[in-house]
Amino acid sequence: MMLVVTIFAITNTPLDGFTPNLRITQQFLSDIAPRAMLICAFIGVIHYWVNQKLDYSFNKSKLNLNQKIFGLTFFLGCSNLLLFLKTERIKLSLRDRYMVLLISLSSAGGISCISISALGIPVYQILIASLALPLLIVILALPFNTGKSTPMMSGPEMDAESKSANKTLAGYIVKYLVGASKLIANKAITIMFFELIRNSINKFNIDWSHVVYYPHLLLNDLGFNAQAAEVITQAWIAKTVANREAALIDIANSGIYDELSLIHQMLTISLLINIASIGALIVIGLNILALFGKQGMQFLSILPIAFVIVNVVPILPVVLYALVMH
Repeated sequence: MMLVVTIFAITNTPLDGFTPNLRITQQFLSDIAPRAMLICAFIGVIHYWVNQKLDYSFNKSKLNLNQKIFGLTFFLGCSNLLLFLKTERIKLSLRDRYMVLLISLSSAGGISCISISALGIPVYQILIASLALPLLIVILALPFNTGKSTPMMSGPEMDAESKSANKTLAGYIVKYLVGASKLIANKAITIMFFELIRNSINKFNIDWSHVVYYPHLLLNDLGFNAQAAEVITQAWIAKTVANREAALIDIANSGIYDELSLIHQMLTISLLINIASIGALIVIGLNILALFGKQGMQFLSILPIAFVIVNVVPILPVVLYALVMH
């Protein structure tokens, strides 16, 4: 509740009332966070309805693991997906845990990613990217993922925990609102931290031309104008290092997005929409430890590899478009 009150207060505070060094943080809290809270409450209602009306069972489902994780990631997002796995007491093999991280990190963060539409990005583009990138991960992983998934844990321990769990609608909503508040707080702190670092680095006038030269050149060759290429390159670096929301806020504030063609908009959103960033890596790592304790090391040991792969995959549509153009 304190977070909701804080968001409300910040939403009604003029930008000039905030330190200029934290304007992106304020815009995240005022434009994205309130909608994300409402959407997470809606997800809690849907989760309750599915469990009550359809007797949904991860163990009884005839879908394979990739299909289950793909669907759940689209609706729940990475952190809520891990919470779901913990709640349902699902035991996964190394290959399965690897696919969970790949698919969930490559997603746009579940249906809650619609909150990004507050920045003016069309919802259909966000949803297409949210589906396309995890699907690309699944297709690329097919040759290495032909075995049978490890079944869900069963027995008295699981039955006792299932009976003791709060199955009321209010319980589901509270669970998702608590998870959403933690996620928003983690993201806000991460954005604030990297925003302050970026502003501090800018004061030293460091020459970044050797870092951005080749991405900037590639975007120019693909038909992006000089301003758009520069803004998108900087946003892509900011997304990889800091946070997806911070990068998209930069894109929205620059005013270049609406001037792009549809194909260029989709390439841009593909580069920036997934949640895999150093900031998210830290937050998800902490969430894994909080949820799974010592058993979380099974996820943490492969998290860096999944992180690298997920950051390479969104570049593939850009490369493919470059090959088609030439």
